[in-house]
Amino acid sequence: MQVSPSMVVMYSSIAPQVLDVKLFLGVYIIMEVEKIILVALGMMVSMVAFFLKKESLKVDRLSKRIQNMEIDLAKNSARDSERWTQTTKLLEDRRTDVIKIFEKLNK
Repeated sequence: MQVSPSMVVMYSSIAPQVLDVKLFLGVYIIMEVEKIILVALGMMVSMVAFFLKKESLKVDRLSKRIQNMEIDLAKNSARDSERWTQTTKLLEDRRTDVIKIFEKLNK
């Protein structure tokens, strides 16, 4: 916000003890140094909070993906164990069939 010199003079006549008028890049700054520091600290805190929130959302998305992968892995391991039990049953059945065939051949 750019302040005209006439406004600065008018404001400085009202409250001269509070006012610290400085010209910075063609703009009159009507703030005390402490206020500038507080504004800068507030901006830094808000920026840190923004990035922390952004990273928190990223971590939440990644944890949901990991949870879904773990569920899929558990489902796959259950399917695999079921397939192995069926395979061992089939192998035992074939083994008994082979034994029966050899017994018939030996007689």
